[in-house]
Amino acid sequence: MFIRITENGGRRYLQIMESYRNDAGKPRSRVIANLGRIDDRPDGHLDSLIRGLCKVTGRDAPEALRIEQEPGRAFGDVFALHELWKDLGFDRALARAPQVRQQNR
Repeated sequence: MFIRITENGGRRYLQIMESYRNDAGKPRSRVIANLGRIDDRPDGHLDSLIRGLCKVTGRDAPEALRIEQEPGRAFGDVFALHELWKDLGFDRALARAPQVRQQNR
């Protein structure tokens, strides 16, 4: 079983679907339940639907999703300077520097 969102006339509907194989062995799907429109529902409506489905199936309701942002590191400026360093050829010039110094001796 899976959930499908269909659109008809600019409205969105939520359906529970089931996959099966017909007599010829070809995969098909059919609607098990129409759960109604989802575009005009208030926020949190789908959360209560999920909790209800979990209750019917005997599963624990999922915990509320908590998103935490960890501090990031700024690598953009270092990357830009590194690319500029390579584009200007400083990396190649410094690689040749010890060779030039030894030749001048």
